Amino acid sequence: MRYINKKFLSEDYDESGSMVLRCKSPKKCKDPTEDIFHPGNTYVGASIQVRDCFKEPVDICFDFDSEKGLTKRLVKVDNMIAMLEEFKVKLLDCWIDVDNDAKEENKDDNAS
Repeated sequence: MRYINKKFLSEDYDESGSMVLRCKSPKKCKDPTEDIFHPGNTYVGASIQVRDCFKEPVDICFDFDSEKGLTKRLVKVDNMIAMLEEFKVKLLDCWIDVDNDAKEENKDDNAS
């Protein structure tokens, strides 16, 4: 199996950034010794690439070659999702702080 998915992180023309998800299971060989790098063909290549607004890539490796490795990668993905969800909330909290500060400044300016 081979999976590749690329998505731009914003549809706005003045925003950039993208994410590419890749995973690939090994080719099925008649002779498992044909794969000299990963005998037995258990190696799964997987990665996430994120490009920031300056188009600089950051690659995160999720390769594994055992069930234990898969379990570790799934935990890694779950942790990333949880952190991103938390970050989403914190972005909103920061904006609320900025908005409240602006309202306070306007209130002080109008009182003078």
